[in-house]
Amino acid sequence: MTLSRLPTSVVGSRGLPGWVWLAREALEALWKDFTTDKELGAGVVDVKAFKAESAQDVAARIRMLLQSVPPAQLWINPDCGFWETPRWITQQKLRAMVEGTHLVRKELGG
Repeated sequence: MTLSRLPTSVVGSRGLPGWVWLAREALEALWKDFTTDKELGAGVVDVKAFKAESAQDVAARIRMLLQSVPPAQLWINPDCGFWETPRWITQQKLRAMVEGTHLVRKELGG
């Protein structure tokens, strides 16, 4: 993998960091090596941050994953367990995860 470019994308007033694009390129490269019977469980909410993602944030992350992984092989998860995360923020994050997934499913016709 070459690091010839580090594209950015603006989400609201904040650009995405370069590591997001490097991770996407790595996912695309790795996914090509798997057979078609594999599935990917992708963490789309950060369990360590005390700021809840919006449904639109989650939907954008899912759309990015769908550029590399077919919908039938993609599982939507938090990025880890919530055991140390306070219940109040856990509920907000799970709600955003479900609502963001519903947004993308609607777009895909489901």
